Amino acid sequence: MYLDFLEVDVKKIILILLIILCFTFSILAYTFPNNGGFGLSFSGTSENSQLFSLTVTQKLSNWNFLTPSVETEAFLTLNDSGFHFGGVKIALSVDLFYVKNSLLPGFALNPTLWVPAIKVGYLLNKSYLFNIEISTFRFMEKDYIYEWFVPFVNIDENGIKNWGVTFIRTMNLCW
Repeated sequence: MYLDFLEVDVKKIILILLIILCFTFSILAYTFPNNGGFGLSFSGTSENSQLFSLTVTQKLSNWNFLTPSVETEAFLTLNDSGFHFGGVKIALSVDLFYVKNSLLPGFALNPTLWVPAIKVGYLLNKSYLFNIEISTFRFMEKDYIYEWFVPFVNIDENGIKNWGVTFIRTMNLCW
């Protein structure tokens, strides 16, 4: 399941790629008048493992609906045998629409938008190929995005590999 003989070299390469990607997104922030940033999340899967991840995101447009974003996410997996590097995901996320948050009055002190999204990703890992997420409890402020209870499915060539829930994801939109 893991590439033990390449594990150290793969981690170094992925770290270098993430640094290059962050640098590239920060340069693109000057050409795109949109939000980008980084975030952390905590998830659980049907295989009795927990996932901790770091995400880098960049919006590609400033539309009022169907707003696309590109994301790169690196996973750290915790299971019975300890912590392992879980892989990297490259995803396209689409914000379906923006609604002023009148669903939960008093939920946030700052003006908040309800922004459901769908995400489709490709995992650079041999255990499965694609990831699909549907984020319904997703709220956006000026500088932050908060997501709760995001169901996801990981699919390989044989069908559904596993499923899970991202319990919380916070994104800091800093560029």
